[in-house]
Amino acid sequence: MREKFFIVIDRFEIQGRGTAIVGERPTSLPDFKIGSPIILISPENKEMVTEVSDLEFPTRVSGVRLIAVLIKNLSKKEVPIGTEVFLKR
Repeated sequence: MREKFFIVIDRFEIQGRGTAIVGERPTSLPDFKIGSPIILISPENKEMVTEVSDLEFPTRVSGVRLIAVLIKNLSKKEVPIGTEVFLKR
């Protein structure tokens, strides 16, 4: 079962830590934590499985609440903007 989490609006690499994906924070956060498995589905319908390695909740940008999720084993190039992020249950 999948639970939609957010859509990637930005991504960047943090040297020595991995790739961070950024999206609009859902109104109510689903139950997840560091180590939770997630599924990413690119705009080209490519499915990738990874896990949350860290989380950040940046301040609001232009009134939008953001969430940044650090993921394992995927590069910035592998996660295009528009990728949908789902929690794997």
